[in-house]
Amino acid sequence: RIKIIFKKTGDSSITGVEVFEEVVEILEYREGILCFESSKTHLIDLQSKAFVYGHEVHDFRSVDYDAIAMLNVSATQEIYRQFQQLKEDRDKQITGLEQKNKTLIAQLSQLRDENSLLKNNFAALEAKLNLLLEQAQLAGKE
Repeated sequence: RIKIIFKKTGDSSITGVEVFEEVVEILEYREGILCFESSKTHLIDLQSKAFVYGHEVHDFRSVDYDAIAMLNVSATQEIYRQFQQLKEDRDKQITGLEQKNKTLIAQLSQLRDENSLLKNNFAALEAKLNLLLEQAQLAGKE
């Protein structure tokens, strides 16, 4: 793509000169003649002179290494930001799970103590019941 500025010749004074510019895509270049499409062809005649601004590029497939490097920096910064956020979330989750684990261990210890107490009470009641049954059997035999 190049920028072309057209100036109609004829009157050499600035008044009466029709100047316009347009960015166009070169369709063909052969023997010093540029072929292109213009939306302003009705303003171009054979007496028009054109000033062509731009430079010839032999290979349009060029790489903008500065743009790639900047994109790489931006992408790396975003990945690092996401990594930090995930790390913070993980640390919060681990802290919460550790606290919950401590609470569950305390509850388990309490339940074990209560279970042991209930077993002891049950054993004592069972012993008393056996004693009462023996006494009732002995009283029944007399």
